[in-house]
Amino acid sequence: MESKDTLGLETFDNEEPVIAKEYSVDIETYKCGFEIFQNMFAKKRNIIFTVLLLLVCAYNVYLITAYPDYMFTCVLIILICLSLVFIIWNNARLLKKNFGRSLDDIKGDLEKDKYELKIFDTYLKLASEIYVSDEDKKNLRDVMETDEAYEKELESYIHPPVTVMNLKTDNVKIIENENLFLLYEKKTVFYVIPKSILSEEECNKAREIFKKNLEGLFKDISKSK
Repeated sequence: MESKDTLGLETFDNEEPVIAKEYSVDIETYKCGFEIFQNMFAKKRNIIFTVLLLLVCAYNVYLITAYPDYMFTCVLIILICLSLVFIIWNNARLLKKNFGRSLDDIKGDLEKDKYELKIFDTYLKLASEIYVSDEDKKNLRDVMETDEAYEKELESYIHPPVTVMNLKTDNVKIIENENLFLLYEKKTVFYVIPKSILSEEECNKAREIFKKNLEGLFKDISKSK
């Protein structure tokens, strides 16, 4: 038998969560989570490409000394490689900057979103209740043909499908730093759990569950161990 929680999260009557929390996420925590997420993928990729491009530059410097007749071509290749290195890191900087600006633009609404987290022994569930302003509701109603269609669309937006993560089989990865747990399954989606919503005992218990189930897929990058 199933029951619905405040935010629509389904629970089984015969299984109690180890940890259950309702919370919101402030803008700075979102930004911190995005920076960690970006460093895990984009930064690593950028470093690899940068090293390869610099190796090409070094090889062409050698060619200039060994074969002076090819100086023009080698210098051109070096300049292209250095330009690509600049573009790679500048794009990463702009992405972070633009993401931060986007969050600042919707700060008032974003911080009104509510989340509900339930951590069990081998899996967890995340439910959301997305805030919709009166203006956005009006705009949505204007494009929907009937009241029924409007209500259905609004409900699906306010309460998106519950996210269920099996910590043993879903290839979930979790990163912990001083302020949060960052959960992700794919390279495009991540979830932020602020540690401020957890007591020290709950934080230790969550960490224990994550380590037990995820093994090498759980990483602690806190400065203080």
